[in-house]
Amino acid sequence: MSDKELSIYKEKLALLEQKKDLTEGLPHLHAHRLYMWQREFIDCRNQMCLLTAANQIGKSSMNIIKCITWATSPELWPILWASQWESLKSDKTRLFWYLYPDGGTATVEFEVKWSKYLPSGKYKDHPIYGWKETYKNGNIETLTFNSGVMIVFKFYSQKAMNLQSLTVYACFVDEELPYDLYSEVTSRTNATDGYFNMVFTATLCQEEWRCAMEEKGDKELFKDAYKKQISLFDCMKYEDDTPSTWTERRINRIINSYPTLAEVQTRVYGKFGISEGRVYESFDPSTNMVKPIDIGKDYYIYGGIDIGSGGVNHPAACVLVAVRHDFKIGYIFRGWRGDKIITTNKDIQDKYMEMVKGLNPIASYYDWHAKDFGMISMGVIPGLQPAEKSHDLGEGILNVLFKNSKLFIFDTPELQPLRNELLALKVGTPKNKAKDDYTDGLRYSCSKIPWDYSDIDDSKIVNVTKNPQKSEVDQRREGMLNTEVVKESIEAEMAEWNEQYGE
Repeated sequence: MSDKELSIYKEKLALLEQKKDLTEGLPHLHAHRLYMWQREFIDCRNQMCLLTAANQIGKSSMNIIKCITWATSPELWPILWASQWESLKSDKTRLFWYLYPDGGTATVEFEVKWSKYLPSGKYKDHPIYGWKETYKNGNIETLTFNSGVMIVFKFYSQKAMNLQSLTVYACFVDEELPYDLYSEVTSRTNATDGYFNMVFTATLCQEEWRCAMEEKGDKELFKDAYKKQISLFDCMKYEDDTPSTWTERRINRIINSYPTLAEVQTRVYGKFGISEGRVYESFDPSTNMVKPIDIGKDYYIYGGIDIGSGGVNHPAACVLVAVRHDFKIGYIFRGWRGDKIITTNKDIQDKYMEMVKGLNPIASYYDWHAKDFGMISMGVIPGLQPAEKSHDLGEGILNVLFKNSKLFIFDTPELQPLRNELLALKVGTPKNKAKDDYTDGLRYSCSKIPWDYSDIDDSKIVNVTKNPQKSEVDQRREGMLNTEVVKESIEAEMAEWNEQYGE
């Protein structure tokens, strides 16, 4: 081998060794091939980045890579936080949040996924790339880089008060954040003019995130955000144009494995498919949510009151429904749910009286299990009567009304929690675990209204069964609803009230 050939050989060898060193030591930058959409998301510097995607295609890994990259790139910081940099550049610690549904999920993700991307080898103690983790009660708590960035792991399961903290530079969210936590999370970034990055598969049916990702015009939320919906078909090639393991044949096989179109839309195409197994399966925000209209003298007013537990876990709720004099059309036009506040019977009575001021409701229905509320409110609340509590009856009525465009909800902020309950409540959820305070008030207000169904085609009648094999009606007809089923129903009701009274 000539001296020139030897020199070339040594140069190539040095480059290969350098590449091996970087690949093993800085895997978040050098070890993994990316899809084009992953590269685009990682490089994006919009204040808000939202991405919905199919299952198991690397959306979480991409979010982790972006987080580690920002945490270990001091040269980017004056650009990322340019508007506030003069006041922030002296900070010795820069706080990032990384949010997961719960501590167990966060810990598994950290030990399985983060370990693939965190600096290793000689870079584990590097002045910038070096890092150290801490655990609390067996779950990952913090990840601190020598660069001066501390990543604190937070969980949706925590109470909102635990999502309060010092100034946060950036939030990274894995899976769909409950929307009622969004304001609390993003308010932490106000002082830094910080960032919000969320990647998720849309399985929770939250209307706000659907409006953000799929609506246009007046209904679209977060219009300035970077938004992408990624399907399995977007993963057939890497950014260097080489083929991936996702082939059309493989994707079609997966499509055929899902039993419903909704599952395909969500888990293959990364879109918001209407969830299967909903109690109120006929409710569709695109048709049942409307702009407010004038509720005049052509309408009768009915009310529903769910007492809740008086605490913050099962809040009280009140709903007012305006029904046209022909009883063919109704509008849910006013409502209230006492989120995050403690209420007494008198508080609920006062709130309801405030809501009906000047309206003179025909009837106001309440949960007759709340005897104390009935005693203090009878004679005060106009037309107060015990509610029809049958879930089968009330849920069936609401589904028929929604499906046949006979019942509409005003699209107002105070009624958005009702919309979310209608979308999220699943068949089979134990009563004491169900988030259904608003919908209970709605059932009470609608169950005894003498609706006129004469214009409904029989083909549109809805029958939501709680047993996919046989409905409760069928079981009763066939003598199959035995004492154990009845006992379970009674025990569920008792468990709900015991929980509400703190027993």
